[in-house]
Amino acid sequence: MPLGIVQALHAYDPRITFSFGTRVNQLIKHQDFIPDLKECGLRFVELGIESASPDVLKRLSKGVDPSDNLAAVKLLERHGLGVSLDFIMIDPETTLTDLRANQRFLKAGGFYDYVPHEHLYTNLALYAGTPIRDYYQERRGTTFGMSELPPIETLIEDPATARVRAALVWFRDAYQPAVDQVLAEAEALLRARAKHRAEHPVSRVELDLQLDVVAVRHAPNLYFDRLLDDCERHRGDGAADFAALLPRPGSGAPTLDALLRAAERIKALAPDNAGAVDRAAALLPAASLTTPNTAERSGP
Repeated sequence: MPLGIVQALHAYDPRITFSFGTRVNQLIKHQDFIPDLKECGLRFVELGIESASPDVLKRLSKGVDPSDNLAAVKLLERHGLGVSLDFIMIDPETTLTDLRANQRFLKAGGFYDYVPHEHLYTNLALYAGTPIRDYYQERRGTTFGMSELPPIETLIEDPATARVRAALVWFRDAYQPAVDQVLAEAEALLRARAKHRAEHPVSRVELDLQLDVVAVRHAPNLYFDRLLDDCERHRGDGAADFAALLPRPGSGAPTLDALLRAAERIKALAPDNAGAVDRAAALLPAASLTTPNTAERSGP
């Protein structure tokens, strides 16, 4: 019995911690075990949520409703456990309605603060030998080669969804590396300063960096929001250029300019990490953002 195994491990060394992955329906079915598992060192659970769309969940034979997915997330939160998200944003039949359902779930589940942002970019992979691959072979009247993993771009049926996919891939390639770089450096620096607070009193620059970290965390999700809005407005006619959908100053939302602001503040707080600005800038498309002047806000 798995509980017996983790109890034995905990008895052997109480410092051992662990995680596991499971389906939502299995977590809900066996939720009575969660307190004992946590006592034995459980720290987070990888949840195979996959989608918040009833139609997609049915296609994937998940055996749950969207409400079950959110209930599973809240269940783990109540027990003080972390959630690792397994998600499929797009499958070949995904529509804007499905994507809106995913968006609502990500907001309701608190995943706009979730890092990494990989859930925005994932798609269904039709692996050989899986029922879902057989389903799409029959649907398309074709047979995929045994060594072939058909690209999702060749399978998407809804033009609006195809545009969402292309725009998300563009953002991922153009901006996500800089987002990841800045978040990693900023959060490591903030943790180190908090750990040695007597040596590093809280300053205005540090408080501003904390705000920039929140903005950077939210920026990919806000791009997703703006992208869905644009696709619904235009349905392919007169749609905005991908770059025009980036969160910008004056939009009333956190913006991508926070990337370089945060890098400047990392340099101000940790002069030995002066390369933070250069590393972030090197990961961004040429002339996509301007480096802000933070001198007037860098006081104690």
